[in-house]
Amino acid sequence: MRLLHVHPHIVTKVVLRVDGGANCNVLNDESLFILLYKKPIRCLLACGEKSRFQGIGIAIVELQKGVFLQLAPCYLSTPDDVNTISPGALKRYSKCTEATHSALEHLQVTNSRGVTTKLKVSTAAGLDYVRIPFHHFKRPMT
Repeated sequence: MRLLHVHPHIVTKVVLRVDGGANCNVLNDESLFILLYKKPIRCLLACGEKSRFQGIGIAIVELQKGVFLQLAPCYLSTPDDVNTISPGALKRYSKCTEATHSALEHLQVTNSRGVTTKLKVSTAAGLDYVRIPFHHFKRPMT
């Protein structure tokens, strides 16, 4: 995160679908990544359908003022119509001690330093979404 302190960067508020069934975080816009390695990556969706990501990288989000979290690994899927945040991936890969989704209410995340953030969700068609600031450059490092 020190990289953000010494280099000018952009902050963009991004809407992400909260998906408790997903096992990874997915972005559909490569400019949101701090670091991106572009390469085709095959994957199998929960429904059994084969798919493909266009790359893998690291994204930085700010859960609350001054509380940053790395989404790493984070996958690029440009055909997706929505970005996805996975509570399971936050615990497994981002070292969060808690990442719980209370449907129609909130996503609660406790980072590795013990700081807890409760993000209110907005709901559309029965799916929950959060809006989180991403810190990034005009283009990701490759």
